[in-house]
Amino acid sequence: MNTRAGDFSTWKIAWDQKSDSIIMYSGDVGSLAFVIKENRLCSLKEISTRLFNKAEKLRGIGN
Repeated sequence: MNTRAGDFSTWKIAWDQKSDSIIMYSGDVGSLAFVIKENRLCSLKEISTRLFNKAEKLRGIGN
């Protein structure tokens, strides 16, 4: 899967147990979330406020 995150940008990844999602923050593409379905990484079309806030924590802002 192409996440559109470049090698030149800072990026961080975390797992959210409650939604069983992978959260990624990248300096060039922002906040993204993924789930694994049938052994494939699938991008979530919409990110909940809770997942977005968790991504912002990865970025270094937010509570």
